[in-house]
Amino acid sequence: MSSAASLPEVADLPPLVAVVGATGTGKTGCAVGIAQHLATQGVSAEIVNADAMQLYRGMDIGTAKASARERGGIEHHLLDVWEVSREASVADYQSMARAKIVGLQARGIIPILVGGSGLYVSSVLYEFEFPGTDPALREELEKRLESEGREALVRELATHDPLAAVASIPATPVDYPGSGSGHLDGQTFWRGARRGASAVAGRFGHHRAAH
Repeated sequence: MSSAASLPEVADLPPLVAVVGATGTGKTGCAVGIAQHLATQGVSAEIVNADAMQLYRGMDIGTAKASARERGGIEHHLLDVWEVSREASVADYQSMARAKIVGLQARGIIPILVGGSGLYVSSVLYEFEFPGTDPALREELEKRLESEGREALVRELATHDPLAAVASIPATPVDYPGSGSGHLDGQTFWRGARRGASAVAGRFGHHRAAH
């Protein structure tokens, strides 16, 4: 029998509780308090970290990582799991966190997701899918960045996906086909991107573009 088949029905699983907010606003204390109160009712709860910086070993200063005393005897998960040299990956975190949460629920324990990293929290709570990466393509683009410069890559991105390229516009003007002056600043680029968005919306039957 598979492990999945041995899990309780979804309706029988304990709920997932999320405590979210900015760093230093008392999320850990709140979560520990919830877990301790539940314990007085005979209900087990454990905390699952969703703060990106607290995933790293040694990143204690400035991250409000709870000390052993502050954890109040409540089990904490996904703290100090990565070396500081490791590149952060929301996709990897999502996989770890969801596996941990399902494991706790299968044992009848209420998981309390606690953190201030919005994307990390959302990756657990919502249907986020992260495309895989292509190391060879990344290496090629990094070499082109060194040899051709950022502006060349921004121009190329603009010809394929103007909306995605908006966030890549540097402070200085960039040459861009069709920009009139031969250069592109953020305002000119955004006007062009909106025209492109309007064309796409019209194609799919939406006749009003957002302004």
